[in-house]
Amino acid sequence: MAAKPPKVTVEERSSLGRGVAKEIMSFSFRELFNVKGAIQADFVKSFGQYRMPMGVELLLDELIVCNMNNATVELVNLDGETEVSLPDQVAPNEDGQAGPLNYNKPSIATMLMDSTIFVCDNLGCHKYIWDFDNDTVRFVKTLRPTPGEIYGMCVIREDNGGILFVVQDARDLLIRYRIYDLDLEEKKKDLPVVFPPSNEEGKERKTIRFAAGVGNTVALSDMSKLNQGIWLTDTDGVVRRKIGDKQSDSNGEFIQAAGICFDSEGNFLAICSKSSRIQCFDSEGNFLCCLQFPEGAIQRPSDLSINEQGELAVVSLTGQCFLFKLKAGDPTNAYVTRGPRPDHKSGYKVIGRHGRSNRYWGKPNGDRGRGRGRGRGRGRGRGRGGGRGCAV
Repeated sequence: MAAKPPKVTVEERSSLGRGVAKEIMSFSFRELFNVKGAIQADFVKSFGQYRMPMGVELLLDELIVCNMNNATVELVNLDGETEVSLPDQVAPNEDGQAGPLNYNKPSIATMLMDSTIFVCDNLGCHKYIWDFDNDTVRFVKTLRPTPGEIYGMCVIREDNGGILFVVQDARDLLIRYRIYDLDLEEKKKDLPVVFPPSNEEGKERKTIRFAAGVGNTVALSDMSKLNQGIWLTDTDGVVRRKIGDKQSDSNGEFIQAAGICFDSEGNFLAICSKSSRIQCFDSEGNFLCCLQFPEGAIQRPSDLSINEQGELAVVSLTGQCFLFKLKAGDPTNAYVTRGPRPDHKSGYKVIGRHGRSNRYWGKPNGDRGRGRGRGRGRGRGRGRGGGRGCAV
């Protein structure tokens, strides 16, 4: 068996090549945790009436939201107003092709620093270019990297940059990494993820639904009841570590693993959707803490993203997007770290469509950040993109 390639640290990632997409360069979860042993998420605002949002990316001053059951991908400003809605009003390419008229359950989107936009749905990966000077989004092409499903997309630095797709082929149901160049012309790699041999019947089945990456590390979120947790792999599909041993709401375990995001050092946040927890792990996968929510935990979070300012965006299956500011916490504070357990009627304090915080309701209508427009505005976060799987 070939030796595993060593993990590339953040300081060494320039050795892989130049960065082409959003990467967190200085913000660190570990630095916040090291102050007193906790991380606190202060509520800023919530907005939106989305239909099953399954992907979010927080840029400098706007967000990309994958509004899955609405069949749209929306670029939204921090007041909750939709500035661009895809695939609506897309200009055709040189061949007169305008791309799909409707998406089929879009769940992943990313924007590169040159304003190239990639959107993945059940039809494939759709590439666009955002022309800021003419205020136009132009279709480029569509690629279907698998006859099955796409469950993750990471922008990678290695080999002059590329797009790593996490796919599950319909033929053999294997989880594979398919890597293409940034033009979606050349397939560079096609490798199965080498999960460890199973000791129990049925454990070979994986239910990967989210992915993220940094350096040459790719994290996969597994929702399978028999494999709940996070797989840390390299870009060749070799597993370095599995986080989570059983389906549980204990620290470091998951009932339903969901979105993941990395900081500048390879530490990461990972959602447990059914327990409404966001857990923090170090770069080796060791549990640090659950985020503290003074205003109440988020009901059924699905995906999350941070930016360089330590702002956190979380989308929830209740149909909203939440913004928080992360800071050092205090473990002696009795703040909520999780949502209601399924077998408790009263449960824990949560914020969501049926449990918004007092601060949310106390704000005037105009300050809640609820989306009002669906037209195209002038984007302010140009060149600061990144999808659910950030650049690796």
